[in-house]
Parts: sequence; structure tokens; C-alpha cells
Amino acid sequence: MIKYTHDYVDVYDIETYCQAVRATLAYWLAIHTDPEAWSFDWFLLAEYSGDVRAALKSCRDKKTGQYITDNPTFGFFVDILPTLYHVWAYSSSCDFEQCSICGRIAENSFLDCGCDDGEAEEPDEADLEEWFENVEFGLDSIPISVIEFAILGPMFTEYSRTVGAAVSGSIEEVKESLQMIDASETVEEYITAILWASHVLHYAGSIVDDYGKFCGLDPSLHNRVQEDGLLAEFGSDDVEEYMENWTNPSRKSWRDTPRKY
Repeated sequence: MIKYTHDYVDVYDIETYCQAVRATLAYWLAIHTDPEAWSFDWFLLAEYSGDVRAALKSCRDKKTGQYITDNPTFGFFVDILPTLYHVWAYSSSCDFEQCSICGRIAENSFLDCGCDDGEAEEPDEADLEEWFENVEFGLDSIPISVIEFAILGPMFTEYSRTVGAAVSGSIEEVKESLQMIDASETVEEYITAILWASHVLHYAGSIVDDYGKFCGLDPSLHNRVQEDGLLAEFGSDDVEEYMENWTNPSRKSWRDTPRKY
């Protein structure tokens, strides 16, 4: 089963604000570079309690019958069912056979690709899809393990090759920002790294503005800090106390820190 949980911070002071900024960048990085995090976000699995099959069914186009994702960004994955068919066929050698020359797959005893002459032909993938459709082998028939393997394997690989390449610059900048935060030796270095990270952009705008809500950071709070500064938002006494007692939370689990109310 595909599982993914990102950090969520109860933001109530400067300390938790900084933690939420870091959590937001880590979340954005994960859903663009980690197969499980990406699939959980891309296929909206949280809305279906991680049920991949239910999530895919929910995004079937009523006009074309194609299984598409609800995420229209870059128009990625118009139809994922053919990919699922081929992954299942590759993993089910007892029911299918594959030509060692051209790679074409067909039901056992029905492989006819013309490669006996020694020259590889371009495999006709439509034949395999047609076979599945003729026997009414749809999404419900495909084992869940095959669906998950296809999503975490070839689908994520294709995403990384296309969409991932388009945001590679932002990915590197986020990695650098997280490294700056985690490597901070003083509170001044840490706050500087947090404020720098708050300005990192992705293809549609500010990462913290657009993704902070998923990690507990209210966009309005983030905007106030950007406009007025940490001191104005949290008060001089709290900021001074925080700076005097600061330790880098990346070197300890902030989850274990008692909550203040």
C-alpha cells in the first residue's frame, strides 16, 4: 500500500513558524522527487484513504472513458490504463509471452510479430490493449500490487523525465535551502536561512505561499512576516527569548517538543 505522511506543524510562535517553513519546503521537494510522496499528491490518495483503485476510478473521464488524473498540470498522463496493462503483462509470464527481439507482448500462443526473419519490428502496443478490452479486463481486474508498482515505477519515471525536468531548477534551490537551514550553527544563520527559503519559487509562484497550508502555515501569516518582519509579528520579548534559547531543531525531533498554549 502506498503511504506517505508529511510534517504538519501547529504554528503559534516564531519557533514553530520557522519549523513550518522548513516543513513546507521538505514537503514540496518530496512530492516532486519521491515516488510515494508524488503519487500520494498526484493521484489525490489522501481523499481516498490511500485506496489507489478508488482514486483512479474517481478521475475517469465520462466522455472518453480514459483514466486521467485530476491534476491538470502540464497535461500529464492523459490515460494510464495502457501503462497498467503492459506492467501487468510483463509481470504475468504465465499468461503472456514476449518476443526476445522486438519486445512485443501477447497472450500465450498468440504472439505473431514477424521477427522470425531476424529483423526486429516495432511492437504494436495497441494489440495488447485491444486484447484486454475484448476480455473486459479493466481496472478492477488488475491486481493492486501491479497498480502500485506501475505508479511508483514507470509512471513516476516518466513524470521525472518530463515534468520533473521542468522544475529541476526549483528542486536544486529547495535542496540548497534545506541544507542551509540544517547546517546553521547560530540562530542568526538559521533565521537568515529560513527567510531565504521563504522566497524560493516554483513554476507557479512562492512555494511557501502555495504549499504552506499543507504543513500548518497560514499564507496570511507568511505574508505578514514577509511584509513586516518576524519582530513585528511575534513581538520583541518572544523573539529575544527564542534567540537566547535557540537550538537547531533539525538536530532534534520537534515532534517531541511539548506544545505551548
